Amino acid sequence: MGLTQLGAAKKFNVSRATWQNYEAGITEPKVGVLEQIASSGGDVNYILSGSQLAETDLIRIPQYDVRAAMGDGVVVNDYPEVVREILVSPDWLSTYLPAKHSRRLAIITGSGDSMHPFYKDGDLLIIDTGIDVGQSLSQGVYFFVLDGELYVKELRRMPGGYRAMESDGKDSMVEAFRIEFERADDFQVLARVLRAWVME
Repeated sequence: MGLTQLGAAKKFNVSRATWQNYEAGITEPKVGVLEQIASSGGDVNYILSGSQLAETDLIRIPQYDVRAAMGDGVVVNDYPEVVREILVSPDWLSTYLPAKHSRRLAIITGSGDSMHPFYKDGDLLIIDTGIDVGQSLSQGVYFFVLDGELYVKELRRMPGGYRAMESDGKDSMVEAFRIEFERADDFQVLARVLRAWVME
């Protein structure tokens, strides 16, 4: 980016000492600061690890202008667009997404509070679009369409369909509604939700 520490601190609205702590690896920037750095063409990997990778070594995760309801459904956007690509290192991927996934990753925005405290309103959700929906789904949180509306809910298998679960606001899940297999024309799983985009 060609900025001094002071220039970078001013540009991203943090103190110079905070920026120095980022560079020294003492603290990590919050998601909002990382988003600003990425949007400005900055190397997020360098800020987080102090090392630069060639762009060909980085993994691109597209972020779509899609909001999925973690409460009542949201109408499907027929033409979702990529608003940006977030570049991550293979190390970041193995640290934050160590479980097996297809590498067909994308980011959407969760909307609503019915999955709180697991996911919060406005969280950027990393999803795996490479799931095999031809097989029975294992229990987990999924991004799906039902009756033309987008949802993020935990799905649990039941005889003849799935139970869509949401948070009770504490640490348990309760049934929100049921999806019968006979409604297959109105129901389509798009991706599995892996986690929220967070830096710890």
